[in-house]
Amino acid sequence: MFSKQSDKLPVDDFDKDLIEKSLLWFENKLGPDYIRARKTLIPTNCDFQYNNANSDEAINYFIQYICNHLELNSSNVTYIIVENNKIVFSEGFATREDSAVNKETFMFRRLEDGNFLVTIYADSLKDFDMFFIQLAYNLTFLKFYSEGIFNFANGYMINFAMVLMGFGLLCSNISVRSNQWQGISHYGWQVVRFGFISQRMYGYILALLAEYKDEDQWENYLCVDVLVHYKNAASFICKQSTEIDFLNEHELIEVNDEEVFMSKSFYENGKLRTISHYKNKKYEGLMVFYHQNGKLWSERIYKNGISYNVLSNYNSDGVPVEKGTLKDGNGSLYIYNPNGTLLRIENYQNEKRIDEA
Repeated sequence: MFSKQSDKLPVDDFDKDLIEKSLLWFENKLGPDYIRARKTLIPTNCDFQYNNANSDEAINYFIQYICNHLELNSSNVTYIIVENNKIVFSEGFATREDSAVNKETFMFRRLEDGNFLVTIYADSLKDFDMFFIQLAYNLTFLKFYSEGIFNFANGYMINFAMVLMGFGLLCSNISVRSNQWQGISHYGWQVVRFGFISQRMYGYILALLAEYKDEDQWENYLCVDVLVHYKNAASFICKQSTEIDFLNEHELIEVNDEEVFMSKSFYENGKLRTISHYKNKKYEGLMVFYHQNGKLWSERIYKNGISYNVLSNYNSDGVPVEKGTLKDGNGSLYIYNPNGTLLRIENYQNEKRIDEA
């Protein structure tokens, strides 16, 4: 389907592995026919009745629109607006402080009558694109959660699910936005990224799905920046498709939750801080820590939320330092401050932390 131009890897190895394993995970949960049958929303074909979300009628319209697309019962969904650190119901009166809300409520909450209360942020109402994508994000998670596919929120997997459910073109086109700012004596531009997926990742996952679903028109609807990555990914796939399990006939391949439910945290300077994996809301598998200068800090294996094995410890110069003896849930784990001084020694026995030296 794609023309052969380049075999250069369009994303880094980590993101490539995450995307491909995530698609296999979804294929296992949903089935190939379900994925192929999902309709992708084409930007130029979205004939909305409203071009803003400035009224209850408009918000309810978009809830119904997205729910219909997701095959989710919109009659079971109402909403609240989070504004000025308070939760405001659609009728207009404020209730309790935002800080008192359970974390799950920031996306949705199940009510006593079985219906769902979905959160909408007031700031998003000023920007229609942001409003629509955030609402689609929350409702996509609601669908997968209510149907037992997800049992907790994970940003990367929800974004991947949105692409599978047909929001990929819309999401990718607004994944990066530029805003101009004006100070007293200076002005400039600020680049803001929406969601957890980079433009490179969007290019790769969309190209994989286009090949999987035999789509040949998506490139006509992508913004210039995403289109470059999409074409690079398409060229790579053309030469490497036989080595990509998702694109070849295969028995359903089981992928463990901890292989795909992951998160990244970053320092204020934008440098990667941690990569962690999860299962049932707890750390599971490899967790990698980085110093603020980008050098590897520590590698540990977690099991059921507890440190299980320590693989390495390094100072900010890349020199190995004492890591402890922790192995298979027994032994010591050395924890260091960013400046290299020892913070504490944790001790474990039979997969439980027992004390601190």
